Amino acid sequence: MDEGQGQGQAKQRSRQPASAAARVGLFDTETGEMLDKGRLIYVPPKMRIKGFFMANQMGFEKLAKSGLTCEGFRVLMFMLSRMDYENAISISQKEIGEALGMHKQNVSRAVKALRTAGVFDVEAAHVVYLATDLGWKGKVRNLHQREKEVSDEHWKREAQAAGEAMDARIDALPTLCADAASV
Repeated sequence: MDEGQGQGQAKQRSRQPASAAARVGLFDTETGEMLDKGRLIYVPPKMRIKGFFMANQMGFEKLAKSGLTCEGFRVLMFMLSRMDYENAISISQKEIGEALGMHKQNVSRAVKALRTAGVFDVEAAHVVYLATDLGWKGKVRNLHQREKEVSDEHWKREAQAAGEAMDARIDALPTLCADAASV
């Protein structure tokens, strides 16, 4: 092979895209055999967006039809802006009122309306948790765990209420039987 021909091939190779010149694939480290051919692809780094949470459109439709006032929506939007991971919202009504320029009584009324509308799943000391059917901030696997916990708690309360109602009927049975016997 003469020198000119070798330079021509080198120039031709350099004009090819990098992916065409490179062989990419899996290889067996023991034998050195190429197992799979492939192409290089660019995978951008995972984006971290601050202040982001997932929202549920059906939950927002439910809210829109709930009859909340403008005041209620203002308080909700402010609370969402302060929501932490796992849907925890820890802010006092006083802080909300000061930030929004609202009287504490109006904030209290708005929070009560939000409770009535089902905006909060769980409430603990000084913390409320946004209902998971409205949105979620955190890992998806934790969302599934929270939904299961809320569902289990709901059915536990339903069973307890049904049991209490049955106990009341059983307690009333002797009275009903005595009344029926006297007729």
